[in-house]
Amino acid sequence: MKRYSALAWRELLAQRVTSVLILLAIVLSTMMTAVVGQSIGVLSAMRQQQAIAIGGDRYATFVQLTEEQAQFLEQDPRLSYAGRFVPLGDMELNDQLSLDLAEYWGDGLKTRPTYTRLVEGRLPEAPMELALPEDALQFLGFDGKIGDKIRLSFSKALRHGIIVDTYEYTAEFTLVGITESNFLNYTGGHILGLAGQGTAEEVMCMSMVKVEGLTFSYPSSYDNIFENVNLQFDTDWKLGFVGRNGRGKTTFLSLLLGKYEYSGSITSSVQFDYFPYPVPDKSLWTEEILTAICPLAEEWELLRELSYLEVAPEVLWRPFGTLSNGEQTKVLLAALFLKEGNFLLIDEPTNHLDIRARELVSAYLGKKKGFILVSHDRHFLDGCVDHILSLNRADIEVQGGNFSSWMENFTRQQEFEAAKKERLQKDVRRLQKAARRTGD
Repeated sequence: MKRYSALAWRELLAQRVTSVLILLAIVLSTMMTAVVGQSIGVLSAMRQQQAIAIGGDRYATFVQLTEEQAQFLEQDPRLSYAGRFVPLGDMELNDQLSLDLAEYWGDGLKTRPTYTRLVEGRLPEAPMELALPEDALQFLGFDGKIGDKIRLSFSKALRHGIIVDTYEYTAEFTLVGITESNFLNYTGGHILGLAGQGTAEEVMCMSMVKVEGLTFSYPSSYDNIFENVNLQFDTDWKLGFVGRNGRGKTTFLSLLLGKYEYSGSITSSVQFDYFPYPVPDKSLWTEEILTAICPLAEEWELLRELSYLEVAPEVLWRPFGTLSNGEQTKVLLAALFLKEGNFLLIDEPTNHLDIRARELVSAYLGKKKGFILVSHDRHFLDGCVDHILSLNRADIEVQGGNFSSWMENFTRQQEFEAAKKERLQKDVRRLQKAARRTGD
């Protein structure tokens, strides 16, 4: 600045007005450049601080990982594991906002410091403990205090490959903390609530069957029928179970029933029942047998179910052994579905049914929920299932849809694999020819 001032003074003395104006312009330009540079620096720092506040400082987030992928990343020496984020679903607060509930593992909360600023109480630690922002509690109309129970309903998307199913549940939580309102989330239409580690297992297993690491072989065999099978399904689903004969469909049902020892775990919130249901004494009246199966059911409920299956009421007062095989199938299914809270494993129910009876039973099952159905009748499956369990060489996959949609996807996959194999074989032949030419 001193140089510019001295020069301007000399130019004034020489009365070179034009040069003075140019120099003044240069001075102003220099000053503006400095100001703009400082402003850019301030904005950059603000953006950095905002990013740190929202997503954490120098954190990378990986989404939709399998357990195997998560463990692989945790063991990578180039990464420092912070924790896991487990979304538990969302519920609508109003037309513009929803409450998202999430469970954090390890130091996962440190990656989102703005969500953990407490107004009162503490952060959740145990399963079913909850911390909610002040504004979320206001939207919910909750006027309780720390330590009170709060009952909330959430909707959660469950993915099976590209198939997405909606899982809805209602659970009772304990409010242990109230956090500051984070109005920045309003731009995305979400408010975040925090749950203690283990909450996912509690709420997602309320009506789920979960199979983890299932490995099984018969004592007389050296080959595993199932090896490290992992899957889960909702107890409201109507599942068709398909696969080649002898691959292990009935064996899997027996494992669910606890008939054999196995490696891994099977957890369920329901009891399993099996069809065909054994009837040791067929000389007993049908009503007596059905009452033993579902003792809490009223007679009118039995008659209602039988009417759906076009079974005459008088069969209840006949010896069970005098019923046709088709009638026996129908009355046993009716009684088993009257057992509240049980999940039915149905193994080949169409063996003794004619075409009309198959249509009736398929339509009947289509109105029910909570079963696995083994059948080779594709039309029968299409009429009553909404998911397919597919038994492969040593594992089981689950897919949404009926048998026809599963078959279409299966055929596409087979065609893709065949084309891929053909391309590889062409590449091998081409390389072999090239190797022979080089050798010659």
